[in-house]
Amino acid sequence: MYSELKNVEIPLVKTLHEKLGWDYISSADLNNIRETFDNPFIIPYLKEAIVKLNGHKGITEDHA
Repeated sequence: MYSELKNVEIPLVKTLHEKLGWDYISSADLNNIRETFDNPFIIPYLKEAIVKLNGHKGITEDHA
């Protein structure tokens, strides 16, 4: 029997983690991290990504 979870989602998450270095956060863990459901972004992670991508331009978490 075809399972989208087994055939698509799990292999995709595995590939993103192993090949591209992405992190997977389960929905249960995500609920503990998220400050509010009103905002789709997890602000600490967003700031970290902005600094990582733009640090060479002098961007710090204070600017992000």
